[in-house]
Amino acid sequence: MNNKHDILYQTIKYEGKVYSITDLVHASKDFETIKLRTDLISRYYLSPCDDDFDSFVEHCKRVNNASLDYPIILSPQNTILDGRHRLAKALITGEKYIKAVKFEQMPDVGQTVSDD
Repeated sequence: MNNKHDILYQTIKYEGKVYSITDLVHASKDFETIKLRTDLISRYYLSPCDDDFDSFVEHCKRVNNASLDYPIILSPQNTILDGRHRLAKALITGEKYIKAVKFEQMPDVGQTVSDD
């Protein structure tokens, strides 16, 4: 069974395509890493937690275990594609800056999806 928290199976829907997080990490691996102020990053985000306490606790563990050694990945419009747990950890621990990489244009690795 696939673990929805395993990066090999994580995806994000962005502008009508579904992107594998693994593909985005590989596509951005040679990008210049920049430091962004944490207070300027958009925090729009739908909760990944199910409506139960165990899901909430699991999510808290993921934030706690997030490594700030890796940059968050941003879209051309500064949407977080990967790294929400890292941003949450940075905010909780009072970090003023976080490492980031940014796509100037989205890579051609996404699968087009319909909104049916």
